[in-house]
Amino acid sequence: MAFSGDKGSENPMFANFERSLGNFYVASNSSIKALAGDPRIDKIYSKAKTTNTHVGIDQGNIDLLPFTVVGNDFSRVTELGYRKDAPVIFLSDWEVWFLRAEAALKYGTSDNDQTAFANAITSSCAYMGATGAQDFIDGLEYSIKTPTDKQKLIVTQKWISMNGLQEAEAWAEARRHDVPETKIFSSANGLWTTPTKSALGPQVFPSIYLYPESEQSFNPNAPAQRKLTEKVFWDN
Repeated sequence: MAFSGDKGSENPMFANFERSLGNFYVASNSSIKALAGDPRIDKIYSKAKTTNTHVGIDQGNIDLLPFTVVGNDFSRVTELGYRKDAPVIFLSDWEVWFLRAEAALKYGTSDNDQTAFANAITSSCAYMGATGAQDFIDGLEYSIKTPTDKQKLIVTQKWISMNGLQEAEAWAEARRHDVPETKIFSSANGLWTTPTKSALGPQVFPSIYLYPESEQSFNPNAPAQRKLTEKVFWDN
């Protein structure tokens, strides 16, 4: 869905942020870690102005930072996804290719999973304007991985390709694939950093949204409040 950027036709997220507190967010170390050596990193995040390097923050640890830090000490999101005329993507070309790669790997469809995987990354890089896609794909050595590791590559690269463009879908994919057999994001060696002061405990991450208090207060038919770590329907 395209937006002109004119008043009344602005990207909804951009408009919401700019009319409240503005975009004060910085990069997460989870993203910075995942994008190490990735040709898309500069397209997604700027470099910290004070160090000219990519610098993030551990999720949930903002209160542990010294008061002397400033916004320029961290990487910020680029205009790729945060600008007034940024489109809203419902289903991307790379998402389709990643789905096809997953289906071919798991269910033996007529697609070649390696080809579909490569097509997905190529499409993602092309959209972001990142060069060196083929060298990056070759370096991932997909062909020599085990089926489990291939699945990890597919979902990790899918998550990266949605960074800044399809945030809700990225979160859904992270939860859908973060199962005991293939711990990808919340494992000790995964991509998500462990907040030192997480109220949920180490290596425990939210799985669902809570119902708004307004729903609980004013909707007589509202269900009981959920826990942040309740199972999603695909976990049952």
